[in-house]
Amino acid sequence: PVIISRLKFCASCFFAAWTCYPALWLLSSQGLCIMTDFAIDLCYLIADVLGKAGCLLPACAGAVRVLSRGSCVVF
Repeated sequence: PVIISRLKFCASCFFAAWTCYPALWLLSSQGLCIMTDFAIDLCYLIADVLGKAGCLLPACAGAVRVLSRGSCVVF
């Protein structure tokens, strides 16, 4: 159950981050010019961290806990 919940969390982070990219492009100066370039860059940074590194940290923490218990983990 813990692994499944972590995978669901990772999938949610990945989906949320990657759906932000087209929306941010639409709001940028190349689209409707609603947000400044600085604000768009900051939002891209948050989406990158959420989609790429944000879901890895809980997954890695779970793997370390499983390995520290002496369980066999096959990747």
